[in-house]
Amino acid sequence: MLESGAIHGHVDVVNPFEIRGWAVKDGIEEPQMVSVFRNGECIHELRAEFNRPGTVKKGFHSSGNCGFQLRDPFGEAGLKNGDEVRVKLDDVDLEGSPWIYSFERPKVFYMHIAKAGGTSVNEFFAKHLGEENCFFHIEGKKWDPIEIVENFNFISGHVRIRRIRNMIDLKGFYLFTVLREPVGHLMSHLAWVKGIAKNPSSRFFKSHTDEVQELALQLKEVDFENLDSLSSFFEKLPPEGFNLFDNCQSRYFLENPPEGKIDHQHWPEIEESLSFFNSIGLTSDLSEFSKSLAKDLHFRPSFSFPVSNVQKGEKPKMDEGLRCLIEPYIALDQKLISHFLK
Repeated sequence: MLESGAIHGHVDVVNPFEIRGWAVKDGIEEPQMVSVFRNGECIHELRAEFNRPGTVKKGFHSSGNCGFQLRDPFGEAGLKNGDEVRVKLDDVDLEGSPWIYSFERPKVFYMHIAKAGGTSVNEFFAKHLGEENCFFHIEGKKWDPIEIVENFNFISGHVRIRRIRNMIDLKGFYLFTVLREPVGHLMSHLAWVKGIAKNPSSRFFKSHTDEVQELALQLKEVDFENLDSLSSFFEKLPPEGFNLFDNCQSRYFLENPPEGKIDHQHWPEIEESLSFFNSIGLTSDLSEFSKSLAKDLHFRPSFSFPVSNVQKGEKPKMDEGLRCLIEPYIALDQKLISHFLK
C-alpha cells in the first residue's frame, strides 16, 4: 500500500450503454463516490460499492467492495462523436479516463428467413432508424444496386446470401440473420402456405406466384390430422414445394439450391456462408439477440423486438409418425442449428 489517501482505480467499460470500473483510496475501506463527466459537465455520481474480487488479489482493497456500474448512463441524449467522458475520484482521473466517443454505424443487411421472426426484426429497425431509411422485402421490388446502398441504412429480404452478395456491394455492411428451431419452422411454414388458399379469389391469394398458388391449393386439401394425407403431399412435392419445405433455412445459405432435395453434401457451402455474417440469432431468444444487436450497432438497449405476425391457424400436431415423416426435410436445418449452438 502507498501512503493513506492515494487514489487507485480503473474504468473498465465505457460505451453508450454502460460505465463500469472500480476506485479506492489507500487506507480507507468505506465505498468512495466517483463522478462521471461528459464534456466537462458532471452528469452522475456513483457509489463504488460493488464487489470486485480482483482488487483484493492485487492488494488494493480488503473486501473488494469498491466497484461501480451504471447502465444506460447517457439516456435519451446518447453520445455524439467527439464527446469526452471522464470518471474521477476526488478530481483525479481514473485509469482509462478520459475516453473519447467515436463510432460510425455501418449499414445493415438482414437475410430474412421466412417464418423466423422477420416482421419483428424489420419493425425493430424501423423504430431505430426510421422507415424512410429502411428497404424491406428486397425480393419483391425493383431497385438499382448502387442507389439502394446509397439511399438506405437497412436492407432486408427473403434472398439467399450468396446471390445477394453478387448483386449488391455489401462491403462494410453489418450482416445478420435469425434461425428458428426446424420442427416449429416447418409446421409454421406449412400452415402459412395452406392459409394462402383460404380465399382463392382474394387479392392476397393472387399476389403470390402461380407456383405458390398451386401449392397452397394442394395443401388446402391436406388433412393435417391424417398422417397418410400429409405423407401423400410430401411424396408429390413440386419444385416449389422443395424450395419451401425441404430444409428451407439451409437453402438460404446456398447460391443455387437444386429443384429437389438438398442433403449433407451441401453442408460445406452452407458452413462457409455462415462465416459471412457478423451475427446470427434464434427466434427462441429474440429478446437477448435484440440487446446484442443494439450493443453492436450502438442503439439504446431499451428497444427489443416487438412480437409481430405470429402464425395463427391449423398446424400439424407433432407425434412420432409425423416426426419420422418430416425428418428428411429438416435434417440439414437441424445440423445448421446444432452447428450454430456450438
